[in-house]
Amino acid sequence: MLLESFFVKTVPYKEIDGGAPIFLDVMIPKHLSRNLHAVHIHLHGGFLVTGARNNLDIIPPRIFSHTIQNDIILVSPDYRLLPESNGLDIHEDMKDMWIWIRQSLNRTVESMTTGASRVDLQKIVVSGESAGGYLALQLALSHPTEIRAVIASYPMVDMRHPHFSQAGQKQIGAYPQYPETLISEHLQQSPDGANPTMREFSRQSLSIALMQHGRYLYFFGHDRELFPIERLEDDASLAPTLPFIWIHHGTADSEVPIDGSRKFVDLLKRQNPGARIRYEELVGAEHGIDSEMFLIRSGEWERGIRVVNNLLFGEKEP
Repeated sequence: MLLESFFVKTVPYKEIDGGAPIFLDVMIPKHLSRNLHAVHIHLHGGFLVTGARNNLDIIPPRIFSHTIQNDIILVSPDYRLLPESNGLDIHEDMKDMWIWIRQSLNRTVESMTTGASRVDLQKIVVSGESAGGYLALQLALSHPTEIRAVIASYPMVDMRHPHFSQAGQKQIGAYPQYPETLISEHLQQSPDGANPTMREFSRQSLSIALMQHGRYLYFFGHDRELFPIERLEDDASLAPTLPFIWIHHGTADSEVPIDGSRKFVDLLKRQNPGARIRYEELVGAEHGIDSEMFLIRSGEWERGIRVVNNLLFGEKEP
């Protein structure tokens, strides 16, 4: 099991509601050499509704393998979740997580390695799948010159798309059409507490119901700063400053339509024809594990990660 190859320390990076902590995991490969090490921030998926930093069912094995093979320190944070919290709450968590990375990660790594290893904050990679891909892009827009590379896999990009914002019969993955009462009953019962930061992925039905009934934006919010495309539209000066961005998305994705990725990439290229963007459409691939299989079998992961490694280390095999 890949997780057994890491030393893991769980630490709070902030507190909410009078002291409730939000955690992140610092994961150090057990055979880490003595030196400065690059940092990989991985943001979990789950439509911003489900998931957790340590849910191995939704973290691709390729993430662990790459960090082990390249002596990279992995950081995996929790964040508040919809519908109890909103998009601005989540982005506040990302801001506080980033501050913790800049101010406290090095001290934590030194304590975990008895001073033998440190982090190189000039070499940060941010990745995520689905909702995590969305958060990775948002971090790049917020800290464009502090990140070397972003890996956004089948990312949520355009939540104003009818898929999220309009009610109707929607075939989303293999999920049935859920009743709208599922949402109201969840809010009445509050089974996960007032401001949950972890929710079992088995509760994915809540995410699907929010989309099927056009309720996603009601809980997520409408502020333009929550939408990557609108952030680029509002500040074209961002485009030339962005780090290398690698997006891959399945053309048959019924959970997160590929339209959002296409719109983001097209806008970025219009604003900056020299944008450092790698965009790959995984023809015929569905969301999640299907896209992961396409990504590996097509060789796109191997090709793309070479670019990331070159940005981090110079020429280096994955």
